[in-house]
Amino acid sequence: MKHTILKLILLPAVICMVQSINSYAQNTVTINSKMGKITYQSSQNVYVSFKNTDGLTAGDTLYIKEKNKLVPVVKIKFISSKSCAGEKISTISLNDKNIIYAFYELKEMSKPENVAMVKDTTAGIRADTNIVTKTVTAVQITNKTGRYYPSSYNGRLSVQSISSVSNIEGSADLQRWRYSFNYNNDLSEKFSFSNYIVFAYNANSWSDIKTNLNNNLKIYDFTLSYRLDNKTTFWMGRHINPRVSNIGAVDGLQVDRKFGNIYTGFMIGSRPNFNDYSYNIKLFEFGGYAGIKNKMGDGYMDNAVAVFQQMNNMSTDRRYLYFQHTNSIIPMIRLFLSSEIDLFKKEKGVIKNTFDLTSLYLSIRFAPSNAFSLSATYDTRKNVIYYETYKFLIDTLFQNEMRQGFRLNANFRPFNRMFLGLNAGYRYRQGDLKPSRNYGGYISYSGIPMLDISPSLSYTKIISSYVDGSDFGFKLNKYITDNIDMSIGYRKLQYSYTSFDSKTIQDIFSADLSFLILRNLNFTINYEGVFENSNTFSRFFIDLTTRF
Repeated sequence: MKHTILKLILLPAVICMVQSINSYAQNTVTINSKMGKITYQSSQNVYVSFKNTDGLTAGDTLYIKEKNKLVPVVKIKFISSKSCAGEKISTISLNDKNIIYAFYELKEMSKPENVAMVKDTTAGIRADTNIVTKTVTAVQITNKTGRYYPSSYNGRLSVQSISSVSNIEGSADLQRWRYSFNYNNDLSEKFSFSNYIVFAYNANSWSDIKTNLNNNLKIYDFTLSYRLDNKTTFWMGRHINPRVSNIGAVDGLQVDRKFGNIYTGFMIGSRPNFNDYSYNIKLFEFGGYAGIKNKMGDGYMDNAVAVFQQMNNMSTDRRYLYFQHTNSIIPMIRLFLSSEIDLFKKEKGVIKNTFDLTSLYLSIRFAPSNAFSLSATYDTRKNVIYYETYKFLIDTLFQNEMRQGFRLNANFRPFNRMFLGLNAGYRYRQGDLKPSRNYGGYISYSGIPMLDISPSLSYTKIISSYVDGSDFGFKLNKYITDNIDMSIGYRKLQYSYTSFDSKTIQDIFSADLSFLILRNLNFTINYEGVFENSNTFSRFFIDLTTRF
Protein backbone atom coordinates (compact mmCIF):
# COMPACT_ATOMS: atom_id res chain seq x y z
CA MET A 1 0.00 0.00 0.00
CA LYS A 2 2.81 2.43 0.89
CA HIS A 3 4.46 1.75 -2.48
CA THR A 4 1.17 2.44 -4.26
CA ILE A 5 0.84 5.81 -2.53
CA LEU A 6 4.39 6.80 -3.41
CA LYS A 7 3.87 5.83 -7.04
CA LEU A 8 0.67 7.88 -7.23
CA ILE A 9 2.33 10.96 -5.76
CA LEU A 10 5.73 10.72 -7.46
CA LEU A 11 4.74 9.52 -10.96
CA PRO A 12 4.12 13.03 -12.40
CA ALA A 13 7.41 14.20 -10.86
CA VAL A 14 9.24 11.34 -12.59
CA ILE A 15 7.66 12.43 -15.89
CA CYS A 16 9.06 15.94 -15.30
CA MET A 17 12.53 14.55 -14.63
CA VAL A 18 12.44 12.49 -17.83
CA GLN A 19 11.43 15.58 -19.79
CA SER A 20 14.19 17.66 -18.23
CA ILE A 21 16.99 15.33 -19.40
CA ASN A 22 15.99 15.31 -23.07
CA SER A 23 18.46 16.81 -25.55
CA TYR A 24 18.01 20.50 -26.38
CA ALA A 25 18.55 23.00 -29.17
CA GLN A 26 19.74 26.57 -28.76
CA ASN A 27 17.23 29.38 -29.30
CA THR A 28 17.46 33.04 -30.07
CA VAL A 29 15.31 34.69 -27.36
CA THR A 30 13.53 38.02 -27.72
CA ILE A 31 11.71 39.66 -24.81
CA ASN A 32 8.26 40.96 -25.76
CA SER A 33 5.45 42.47 -23.69
CA LYS A 34 1.66 42.61 -23.47
CA MET A 35 -0.67 45.07 -21.78
CA GLY A 36 -3.84 43.98 -20.02
CA LYS A 37 -6.56 45.19 -17.66
CA ILE A 38 -7.95 43.90 -14.38
CA THR A 39 -11.50 42.63 -14.86
CA TYR A 40 -12.30 41.24 -11.42
CA GLN A 41 -10.76 40.65 -7.99
CA SER A 42 -11.83 37.96 -5.52
CA SER A 43 -10.49 37.22 -2.06
CA GLN A 44 -7.99 34.79 -3.59
CA ASN A 45 -7.30 35.79 -7.20
CA VAL A 46 -6.89 38.77 -9.51
CA TYR A 47 -8.36 38.33 -13.02
CA VAL A 48 -6.63 40.06 -15.95
CA SER A 49 -7.74 40.19 -19.60
CA PHE A 50 -5.47 40.51 -22.65
CA LYS A 51 -6.07 40.53 -26.39
CA ASN A 52 -4.50 37.08 -26.22
CA THR A 53 -2.27 35.18 -23.81
CA ASP A 54 0.11 33.71 -26.37
CA GLY A 55 3.52 33.22 -24.78
CA LEU A 56 2.26 33.39 -21.17
CA THR A 57 2.27 30.40 -18.84
CA ALA A 58 1.28 29.61 -15.26
CA GLY A 59 3.95 30.89 -12.90
CA ASP A 60 4.69 34.05 -14.88
CA THR A 61 4.68 37.39 -13.05
CA LEU A 62 2.55 40.41 -14.00
CA TYR A 63 3.62 43.99 -13.28
CA ILE A 64 2.33 47.55 -12.96
CA LYS A 65 4.31 50.77 -13.34
CA GLU A 66 4.77 53.11 -10.40
CA LYS A 67 6.98 56.17 -10.85
CA ASN A 68 8.39 54.69 -14.06
CA LYS A 69 9.41 51.50 -12.29
CA LEU A 70 7.98 48.02 -12.78
CA VAL A 71 6.47 46.53 -9.63
CA PRO A 72 5.50 42.79 -9.50
CA VAL A 73 1.87 42.43 -8.36
CA VAL A 74 0.39 39.12 -9.60
CA LYS A 75 1.70 35.59 -10.15
CA ILE A 76 -0.31 33.67 -12.80
CA LYS A 77 -2.01 30.46 -11.62
CA PHE A 78 -4.66 29.85 -14.29
CA ILE A 79 -4.69 30.88 -17.93
CA SER A 80 -7.09 30.83 -20.90
CA SER A 81 -6.88 32.15 -24.45
CA LYS A 82 -7.63 35.77 -23.54
CA SER A 83 -7.36 36.05 -19.75
CA CYS A 84 -5.57 34.75 -16.72
CA ALA A 85 -6.01 34.62 -12.95
CA GLY A 86 -3.39 34.64 -10.26
CA GLU A 87 -2.52 35.33 -6.66
CA LYS A 88 -1.65 38.83 -5.54
CA ILE A 89 1.99 39.09 -4.45
CA SER A 90 2.03 42.76 -3.45
CA THR A 91 0.28 44.91 -0.86
CA ILE A 92 -0.41 47.55 -3.52
CA SER A 93 -4.13 48.16 -4.07
CA LEU A 94 -5.20 47.29 -7.62
CA ASN A 95 -8.18 48.35 -9.73
CA ASP A 96 -9.34 48.43 -13.34
CA LYS A 97 -7.41 51.65 -14.00
CA ASN A 98 -4.09 49.85 -13.64
CA ILE A 99 -2.32 48.83 -16.82
CA ILE A 100 -0.96 45.33 -16.31
CA TYR A 101 2.29 44.41 -18.06
CA ALA A 102 3.23 40.85 -19.00
CA PHE A 103 6.58 39.85 -20.46
CA TYR A 104 7.30 36.75 -22.49
CA GLU A 105 9.97 35.30 -24.73
CA LEU A 106 9.74 34.83 -28.48
CA LYS A 107 12.00 31.99 -29.57
CA GLU A 108 13.50 31.53 -33.02
CA MET A 109 14.25 27.82 -33.11
CA SER A 110 17.35 26.35 -34.66
CA LYS A 111 16.59 23.22 -36.58
CA PRO A 112 15.56 20.72 -33.90
CA GLU A 113 15.24 17.01 -33.71
CA ASN A 114 11.80 15.53 -33.09
CA VAL A 115 12.11 16.43 -29.41
CA ALA A 116 14.36 19.22 -28.19
CA MET A 117 14.68 20.82 -24.78
CA VAL A 118 15.38 24.54 -24.47
CA LYS A 119 18.00 25.50 -21.91
CA ASP A 120 16.95 27.47 -18.85
CA THR A 121 17.74 31.04 -19.81
CA THR A 122 18.03 33.99 -17.51
CA ALA A 123 17.81 37.58 -18.70
CA GLY A 124 18.48 40.55 -16.44
CA ILE A 125 15.77 42.92 -15.22
CA ARG A 126 15.82 46.68 -15.29
CA ALA A 127 12.54 48.39 -14.52
CA ASP A 128 13.42 51.53 -16.47
CA THR A 129 14.19 49.63 -19.68
CA ASN A 130 11.30 47.12 -19.53
CA ILE A 131 13.62 44.10 -19.67
CA VAL A 132 12.40 41.38 -17.39
CA THR A 133 14.12 38.57 -15.53
CA LYS A 134 12.59 35.23 -16.29
CA THR A 135 13.62 31.61 -16.08
CA VAL A 136 11.89 29.46 -18.68
CA THR A 137 11.73 25.74 -19.20
CA ALA A 138 10.03 24.79 -22.46
CA VAL A 139 9.88 21.87 -24.81
CA GLN A 140 9.54 22.18 -28.58
CA ILE A 141 7.98 19.20 -30.33
CA THR A 142 7.52 18.54 -34.03
CA ASN A 143 4.29 16.84 -35.06
CA LYS A 144 3.66 14.95 -38.28
CA THR A 145 2.73 18.13 -40.13
CA GLY A 146 6.07 19.74 -39.25
CA ARG A 147 4.39 22.37 -37.07
CA TYR A 148 6.07 23.37 -33.80
CA TYR A 149 4.09 23.97 -30.63
CA PRO A 150 5.30 24.83 -27.12
CA SER A 151 4.88 22.38 -24.27
CA SER A 152 5.46 23.52 -20.71
CA TYR A 153 5.01 22.14 -17.24
CA ASN A 154 5.10 23.44 -13.69
CA GLY A 155 4.53 21.92 -10.31
CA ARG A 156 4.78 22.29 -6.58
CA LEU A 157 5.74 19.65 -4.02
CA SER A 158 5.45 20.38 -0.26
CA VAL A 159 6.27 18.44 2.88
CA GLN A 160 4.86 19.88 6.10
CA SER A 161 5.08 18.90 9.75
CA ILE A 162 2.69 20.25 12.38
CA SER A 163 3.52 19.46 16.01
CA SER A 164 1.70 20.51 19.17
CA VAL A 165 2.60 20.03 22.83
CA SER A 166 0.76 21.02 26.00
CA ASN A 167 1.32 20.99 29.75
CA ILE A 168 -2.24 19.79 30.44
CA GLU A 169 -2.20 16.47 32.26
CA GLY A 170 -3.56 13.66 30.12
CA SER A 171 -3.27 15.68 26.92
CA ALA A 172 -1.54 13.76 24.13
CA ASP A 173 1.12 15.52 22.10
CA LEU A 174 0.45 15.48 18.38
CA GLN A 175 2.52 15.43 15.24
CA ARG A 176 0.84 15.59 11.86
CA TRP A 177 2.50 15.15 8.46
CA ARG A 178 1.12 16.58 5.25
CA TYR A 179 2.39 16.00 1.70
CA SER A 180 0.90 17.93 -1.22
CA PHE A 181 1.63 17.69 -4.91
CA ASN A 182 0.35 20.01 -7.63
CA TYR A 183 1.34 19.43 -11.26
CA ASN A 184 0.34 20.93 -14.62
CA ASN A 185 1.66 19.79 -17.99
CA ASP A 186 0.76 20.78 -21.55
CA LEU A 187 1.42 17.35 -22.99
CA SER A 188 0.86 18.41 -26.59
CA GLU A 189 -0.95 20.91 -28.75
CA LYS A 190 -4.26 19.27 -27.83
CA PHE A 191 -3.78 17.54 -24.49
CA SER A 192 -2.89 18.80 -21.02
CA PHE A 193 -2.89 17.23 -17.57
CA SER A 194 -3.29 18.66 -14.07
CA ASN A 195 -3.55 17.23 -10.59
CA TYR A 196 -3.61 18.28 -6.94
CA ILE A 197 -3.11 15.54 -4.35
CA VAL A 198 -2.78 15.76 -0.56
CA PHE A 199 -1.74 12.95 1.79
CA ALA A 200 -1.94 13.75 5.52
CA TYR A 201 -1.86 11.67 8.66
CA ASN A 202 -1.15 11.76 12.40
CA ALA A 203 2.15 10.12 13.30
CA ASN A 204 0.58 8.11 16.12
CA SER A 205 -2.34 6.93 13.95
CA TRP A 206 -0.57 5.37 10.99
CA SER A 207 -2.45 2.11 11.54
CA ASP A 208 -5.75 3.92 10.81
CA ILE A 209 -4.67 4.37 7.20
CA LYS A 210 -5.05 0.64 6.63
CA THR A 211 -8.74 0.91 7.56
CA ASN A 212 -9.59 3.54 4.95
CA LEU A 213 -6.86 5.16 2.88
CA ASN A 214 -9.32 7.76 1.58
CA ASN A 215 -9.51 9.38 5.02
CA ASN A 216 -5.92 10.51 4.50
CA LEU A 217 -5.43 10.65 0.73
CA LYS A 218 -7.39 13.47 -0.92
CA ILE A 219 -7.40 13.94 -4.69
CA TYR A 220 -8.85 17.40 -5.36
CA ASP A 221 -7.96 17.53 -9.04
CA PHE A 222 -6.96 14.84 -11.53
CA THR A 223 -7.82 16.04 -15.00
CA LEU A 224 -6.88 15.24 -18.57
CA SER A 225 -8.12 17.97 -20.92
CA TYR A 226 -8.46 17.91 -24.70
CA ARG A 227 -8.74 21.04 -26.84
CA LEU A 228 -10.56 20.11 -30.01
CA ASP A 229 -10.07 23.67 -31.27
CA ASN A 230 -9.93 27.17 -29.76
CA LYS A 231 -13.67 26.99 -29.04
CA THR A 232 -14.19 23.47 -27.68
CA THR A 233 -12.59 21.86 -24.62
CA PHE A 234 -13.15 18.45 -23.02
CA TRP A 235 -12.20 17.53 -19.43
CA MET A 236 -11.94 13.93 -18.20
CA GLY A 237 -11.38 12.97 -14.58
CA ARG A 238 -11.97 14.99 -11.40
CA HIS A 239 -12.37 18.62 -12.39
CA ILE A 240 -13.92 21.86 -11.08
CA ASN A 241 -15.45 23.78 -13.98
CA PRO A 242 -14.67 27.52 -13.69
CA ARG A 243 -17.95 28.38 -15.43
CA VAL A 244 -19.94 26.87 -12.53
CA SER A 245 -17.35 26.52 -9.78
CA ASN A 246 -20.00 26.47 -7.02
CA ILE A 247 -21.05 23.03 -8.25
CA GLY A 248 -17.76 21.65 -6.96
CA ALA A 249 -15.69 18.79 -8.33
CA VAL A 250 -17.23 16.35 -10.83
CA ASP A 251 -15.79 12.88 -11.49
CA GLY A 252 -16.54 12.23 -15.14
CA LEU A 253 -16.68 13.97 -18.50
CA GLN A 254 -17.21 17.69 -19.14
CA VAL A 255 -17.31 19.72 -22.33
CA ASP A 256 -17.39 23.47 -23.00
CA ARG A 257 -18.17 25.10 -26.36
CA LYS A 258 -18.11 28.76 -27.44
CA PHE A 259 -20.32 30.32 -30.12
CA GLY A 260 -19.10 33.89 -30.36
CA ASN A 261 -20.26 35.61 -27.17
CA ILE A 262 -22.31 32.57 -26.16
CA TYR A 263 -20.90 29.53 -24.37
CA THR A 264 -22.50 26.24 -23.38
CA GLY A 265 -21.39 23.19 -21.48
CA PHE A 266 -22.42 19.77 -20.23
CA MET A 267 -21.11 17.43 -17.56
CA ILE A 268 -21.91 13.87 -16.57
CA GLY A 269 -20.34 11.81 -13.81
CA SER A 270 -20.58 11.64 -10.05
CA ARG A 271 -19.93 13.66 -6.90
CA PRO A 272 -17.06 12.84 -4.54
CA ASN A 273 -18.11 10.86 -1.49
CA PHE A 274 -19.44 13.03 1.36
CA ASN A 275 -17.37 11.43 4.10
CA ASP A 276 -13.88 11.06 2.65
CA TYR A 277 -13.96 12.75 -0.80
CA SER A 278 -13.33 9.44 -2.56
CA TYR A 279 -14.85 8.28 -5.85
CA ASN A 280 -18.47 7.12 -5.50
CA ILE A 281 -20.33 6.11 -8.67
CA LYS A 282 -23.57 5.83 -6.66
CA LEU A 283 -23.63 9.63 -6.39
CA PHE A 284 -24.36 10.01 -10.10
CA GLU A 285 -25.04 13.52 -11.44
CA PHE A 286 -25.44 15.35 -14.72
CA GLY A 287 -26.27 18.84 -15.87
CA GLY A 288 -25.62 21.62 -18.32
CA TYR A 289 -25.12 25.36 -18.49
CA ALA A 290 -25.33 28.22 -20.96
CA GLY A 291 -24.14 31.78 -20.77
CA ILE A 292 -23.42 34.93 -22.70
CA LYS A 293 -20.58 37.39 -22.20
CA ASN A 294 -20.81 40.85 -23.78
CA LYS A 295 -18.34 43.70 -23.86
CA MET A 296 -20.04 47.01 -23.04
CA GLY A 297 -17.79 50.07 -23.32
CA ASP A 298 -14.72 49.46 -21.17
CA GLY A 299 -16.57 46.85 -19.13
CA TYR A 300 -18.34 43.55 -19.66
CA MET A 301 -21.35 41.56 -18.49
CA ASP A 302 -21.46 37.79 -18.08
CA ASN A 303 -24.67 35.83 -17.35
CA ALA A 304 -24.79 32.05 -16.91
CA VAL A 305 -27.56 29.65 -15.93
CA ALA A 306 -27.23 25.94 -15.16
CA VAL A 307 -29.47 23.01 -14.23
CA PHE A 308 -28.17 19.98 -12.29
CA GLN A 309 -29.62 16.65 -11.25
CA GLN A 310 -27.86 14.81 -8.43
CA MET A 311 -28.65 11.17 -7.64
CA ASN A 312 -28.02 8.55 -4.99
CA ASN A 313 -28.44 4.92 -6.10
CA MET A 314 -30.24 6.29 -9.18
CA SER A 315 -32.90 8.05 -7.07
CA THR A 316 -33.14 11.85 -7.14
CA ASP A 317 -31.14 13.39 -4.31
CA ARG A 318 -31.33 17.01 -5.41
CA ARG A 319 -32.38 18.96 -8.52
CA TYR A 320 -31.61 22.65 -8.71
CA LEU A 321 -31.09 25.71 -10.87
CA TYR A 322 -27.92 27.80 -10.60
CA PHE A 323 -27.53 31.39 -11.82
CA GLN A 324 -24.41 33.56 -11.93
CA HIS A 325 -24.01 37.19 -13.00
CA THR A 326 -20.82 39.27 -13.26
CA ASN A 327 -20.40 42.75 -14.67
CA SER A 328 -18.15 45.79 -14.75
CA ILE A 329 -20.38 48.05 -16.84
CA ILE A 330 -20.37 50.91 -14.35
CA PRO A 331 -16.87 52.42 -14.11
CA MET A 332 -14.95 51.57 -10.94
CA ILE A 333 -17.63 49.06 -9.83
CA ARG A 334 -17.52 45.26 -9.90
CA LEU A 335 -20.72 43.29 -9.29
CA PHE A 336 -21.06 39.55 -8.69
CA LEU A 337 -24.33 37.69 -8.01
CA SER A 338 -25.02 33.96 -7.66
CA SER A 339 -28.06 32.00 -6.52
CA GLU A 340 -29.38 28.46 -6.25
CA ILE A 341 -33.04 27.49 -6.62
CA ASP A 342 -34.21 24.00 -5.65
CA LEU A 343 -36.62 22.38 -8.13
CA PHE A 344 -37.25 19.09 -6.28
CA LYS A 345 -38.89 18.41 -2.96
CA LYS A 346 -39.78 15.25 -1.05
CA GLU A 347 -41.82 15.32 2.14
CA LYS A 348 -42.85 12.13 3.92
CA GLY A 349 -42.27 10.13 0.75
CA VAL A 350 -44.29 12.44 -1.53
CA ILE A 351 -42.34 13.90 -4.47
CA LYS A 352 -43.12 17.47 -5.51
CA ASN A 353 -41.81 20.01 -7.98
CA THR A 354 -40.91 23.28 -6.33
CA PHE A 355 -39.19 26.62 -6.97
CA ASP A 356 -37.47 27.39 -3.69
CA LEU A 357 -34.66 29.93 -3.34
CA THR A 358 -31.89 28.14 -1.47
CA SER A 359 -29.08 30.67 -1.62
CA LEU A 360 -28.31 34.18 -2.75
CA TYR A 361 -24.88 35.79 -2.72
CA LEU A 362 -24.17 39.38 -3.79
CA SER A 363 -20.81 41.15 -3.86
CA ILE A 364 -20.14 44.77 -4.87
CA ARG A 365 -16.73 46.41 -5.02
CA PHE A 366 -16.13 50.13 -5.59
CA ALA A 367 -12.53 51.15 -6.33
CA PRO A 368 -12.23 54.74 -7.59
CA SER A 369 -8.44 54.82 -7.16
CA ASN A 370 -5.40 52.86 -6.01
CA ALA A 371 -5.69 54.57 -2.64
CA PHE A 372 -9.26 53.59 -1.77
CA SER A 373 -11.65 50.68 -2.25
CA LEU A 374 -14.96 49.71 -0.66
CA SER A 375 -16.67 46.33 -0.87
CA ALA A 376 -19.92 44.90 0.48
CA THR A 377 -21.34 41.37 0.46
CA TYR A 378 -24.71 39.86 1.30
CA ASP A 379 -25.08 36.12 1.82
CA THR A 380 -28.22 34.16 2.61
CA ARG A 381 -28.46 30.39 2.47
CA LYS A 382 -30.80 27.67 3.66
CA ASN A 383 -29.66 24.20 4.62
CA VAL A 384 -29.08 22.21 1.44
CA ILE A 385 -31.23 19.06 1.55
CA TYR A 386 -30.19 15.80 -0.15
CA TYR A 387 -33.38 13.77 0.04
CA GLU A 388 -31.84 10.33 -0.49
CA THR A 389 -28.56 10.78 1.38
CA TYR A 390 -30.23 12.15 4.52
CA LYS A 391 -33.77 10.83 4.02
CA PHE A 392 -34.20 9.65 7.61
CA LEU A 393 -33.36 13.15 8.85
CA ILE A 394 -35.66 14.84 6.32
CA ASP A 395 -38.74 12.94 7.55
CA THR A 396 -38.34 14.66 10.93
CA LEU A 397 -37.41 18.10 9.63
CA PHE A 398 -40.15 20.68 10.21
CA GLN A 399 -38.26 23.83 9.32
CA ASN A 400 -35.31 24.71 7.17
CA GLU A 401 -32.87 27.00 8.95
CA MET A 402 -31.58 30.00 7.07
CA ARG A 403 -28.51 32.11 7.68
CA GLN A 404 -28.10 35.70 6.60
CA GLY A 405 -24.88 37.65 6.55
CA PHE A 406 -23.66 41.11 5.61
CA ARG A 407 -20.06 42.25 5.40
CA LEU A 408 -18.42 45.60 4.67
CA ASN A 409 -14.72 46.22 3.92
CA ALA A 410 -12.91 49.48 3.28
CA ASN A 411 -9.23 49.79 2.38
CA PHE A 412 -7.22 53.02 2.28
CA ARG A 413 -3.70 53.98 1.30
CA PRO A 414 -3.22 57.52 2.69
CA PHE A 415 0.52 57.41 1.95
CA ASN A 416 2.68 55.42 -0.43
CA ARG A 417 3.66 52.74 2.10
CA MET A 418 0.81 52.97 4.61
CA PHE A 419 -2.31 50.81 4.43
CA LEU A 420 -5.50 51.05 6.49
CA GLY A 421 -8.47 48.71 6.57
CA LEU A 422 -11.86 48.65 8.28
CA ASN A 423 -14.38 45.82 8.31
CA ALA A 424 -17.72 44.97 9.86
CA GLY A 425 -19.94 41.91 9.69
CA TYR A 426 -23.45 40.82 10.67
CA ARG A 427 -24.78 37.29 10.64
CA TYR A 428 -28.09 35.84 11.77
CA ARG A 429 -29.38 32.29 11.76
CA GLN A 430 -32.85 31.19 12.70
CA GLY A 431 -32.75 29.92 16.27
CA ASP A 432 -29.99 32.27 17.44
CA LEU A 433 -30.87 34.31 20.53
CA LYS A 434 -29.35 37.37 18.86
CA PRO A 435 -27.35 38.09 15.71
CA SER A 436 -23.58 37.72 15.57
CA ARG A 437 -21.69 40.94 14.93
CA ASN A 438 -18.05 41.70 14.41
CA TYR A 439 -16.01 44.73 13.50
CA GLY A 440 -12.36 45.66 13.36
CA GLY A 441 -9.52 47.00 11.33
CA TYR A 442 -5.82 47.03 10.65
CA ILE A 443 -2.99 49.44 9.91
CA SER A 444 0.35 48.53 8.35
CA TYR A 445 3.42 50.24 6.99
CA SER A 446 5.60 48.58 4.37
CA GLY A 447 9.35 49.00 4.80
CA ILE A 448 10.35 51.62 7.39
CA PRO A 449 13.35 53.45 5.85
CA MET A 450 16.80 52.40 7.05
CA LEU A 451 15.38 49.56 9.19
CA ASP A 452 13.46 47.79 6.38
CA ILE A 453 10.88 46.62 8.94
CA SER A 454 7.15 46.33 8.20
CA PRO A 455 4.91 46.68 11.29
CA SER A 456 1.17 46.00 11.44
CA LEU A 457 -1.61 46.33 14.03
CA SER A 458 -5.01 44.62 13.96
CA TYR A 459 -8.13 44.51 16.14
CA THR A 460 -11.35 42.47 15.95
CA LYS A 461 -14.42 42.60 18.21
CA ILE A 462 -16.95 39.74 18.23
CA ILE A 463 -20.42 39.86 19.84
CA SER A 464 -22.84 36.94 19.54
CA SER A 465 -25.49 35.07 21.50
CA TYR A 466 -22.86 32.91 23.19
CA VAL A 467 -19.62 34.92 23.28
CA ASP A 468 -18.34 38.46 23.67
CA GLY A 469 -14.68 38.79 22.78
CA SER A 470 -11.82 40.78 21.32
CA ASP A 471 -8.62 39.98 19.45
CA PHE A 472 -5.72 42.46 19.35
CA GLY A 473 -2.60 41.72 17.33
CA PHE A 474 0.79 43.23 16.56
CA LYS A 475 3.36 41.94 14.06
CA LEU A 476 6.81 42.95 12.78
CA ASN A 477 8.18 41.62 9.51
CA LYS A 478 11.84 41.99 8.57
CA TYR A 479 13.50 41.21 5.24
CA ILE A 480 17.05 40.23 6.19
CA THR A 481 18.29 39.47 2.66
CA ASP A 482 16.70 38.77 -0.68
CA ASN A 483 16.44 35.11 0.33
CA ILE A 484 15.68 35.38 4.06
CA ASP A 485 12.85 37.05 5.96
CA MET A 486 11.47 36.68 9.46
CA SER A 487 8.64 37.97 11.61
CA ILE A 488 7.54 38.08 15.23
CA GLY A 489 4.04 38.69 16.52
CA TYR A 490 1.84 38.99 19.57
CA ARG A 491 -1.93 38.59 20.03
CA LYS A 492 -4.19 39.14 23.02
CA LEU A 493 -7.49 37.22 23.04
CA GLN A 494 -10.23 37.80 25.61
CA TYR A 495 -13.54 35.91 25.44
CA SER A 496 -16.49 36.05 27.85
CA TYR A 497 -19.14 33.34 27.47
CA THR A 498 -22.71 34.53 27.97
CA SER A 499 -24.26 31.11 28.61
CA PHE A 500 -22.10 30.48 31.69
CA ASP A 501 -19.81 32.50 33.92
CA SER A 502 -16.46 31.84 32.31
CA LYS A 503 -13.68 33.74 30.55
CA THR A 504 -10.80 32.81 28.31
CA ILE A 505 -7.74 35.04 28.24
CA GLN A 506 -4.83 34.07 26.03
CA ASP A 507 -1.46 35.63 25.25
CA ILE A 508 -0.16 34.33 21.94
CA PHE A 509 3.41 34.78 20.75
CA SER A 510 4.58 33.78 17.28
CA ALA A 511 7.77 33.80 15.25
CA ASP A 512 8.63 32.51 11.82
CA LEU A 513 11.68 32.30 9.61
CA SER A 514 11.66 31.66 5.88
CA PHE A 515 14.57 31.34 3.52
CA LEU A 516 15.35 30.18 0.02
CA ILE A 517 17.75 27.23 0.17
CA LEU A 518 18.08 26.86 -3.59
CA ARG A 519 16.52 28.73 -6.47
CA ASN A 520 13.26 26.75 -6.26
CA LEU A 521 13.49 25.28 -2.75
CA ASN A 522 12.02 27.21 0.18
CA PHE A 523 12.14 26.34 3.89
CA THR A 524 9.84 27.84 6.55
CA ILE A 525 9.65 27.24 10.29
CA ASN A 526 6.98 28.79 12.50
CA TYR A 527 6.36 28.75 16.25
CA GLU A 528 3.18 29.74 18.09
CA GLY A 529 2.86 29.68 21.86
CA VAL A 530 -0.51 30.09 23.60
CA PHE A 531 -0.34 31.01 27.28
CA GLU A 532 -3.36 30.96 29.59
CA ASN A 533 -3.54 31.33 33.38
CA SER A 534 -2.13 27.88 34.08
CA ASN A 535 -2.11 26.13 30.69
CA THR A 536 0.31 26.47 27.81
CA PHE A 537 0.12 25.19 24.25
CA SER A 538 2.97 25.21 21.74
CA ARG A 539 2.70 24.59 18.03
CA PHE A 540 5.54 24.13 15.53
CA PHE A 541 5.02 24.30 11.80
CA ILE A 542 7.76 23.28 9.34
CA ASP A 543 7.38 23.53 5.58
CA LEU A 544 9.72 22.48 2.78
CA THR A 545 8.47 23.43 -0.68
CA THR A 546 10.00 23.05 -4.11
CA ARG A 547 8.67 24.44 -7.38
CA PHE A 548 9.62 23.21 -10.81
